[in-house]
Amino acid sequence: MSGNDYINSLIMGEVSIPSIIILNTSNEQYFLPAEPVEDLQQMLQFFSSVLDGSAPAYGGDGIFQRIKRVAYDARSTIMSVFRSSPLLGCFLFGLPLGVISLMCYGICTAESDDGTEDLELMKAEEEEEEERLTERTEEEEEQTDRTAEEELTESKSPAEKKLD
Repeated sequence: MSGNDYINSLIMGEVSIPSIIILNTSNEQYFLPAEPVEDLQQMLQFFSSVLDGSAPAYGGDGIFQRIKRVAYDARSTIMSVFRSSPLLGCFLFGLPLGVISLMCYGICTAESDDGTEDLELMKAEEEEEEERLTERTEEEEEQTDRTAEEELTESKSPAEKKLD
């Protein structure tokens, strides 16, 4: 990294050269002066405000800052790809986005199958099943009646059978 690239990536922003930044490496916080430092007195005042804790601290290593860093790193990587070779960047990001867009378009404009044919087929099958069950029930009743009559005739004595 050359010049202010390291500091720019650290604070996730742009800093002009020359600038004064105080970095606390234990918790990744940094301190920037509120106004540009023009003389020694302003610089000493800035240092003392950092030491006594009255200067606002930026950055840190909290969860929100980490999420912000991931987003900044992604943005800076994409920007560097487009700066170094715009054609490759367009192909690298444009092709997948185009394919995804076409898939979404196809899904949203597809003819919907409302299922009426399936519903009619299911109703016809249910009716056939009901008819089969009804026929089977009638046959079973007839069979039961015949069996009952046969049992009745078998249980009769030979004299009763002659009378019938």
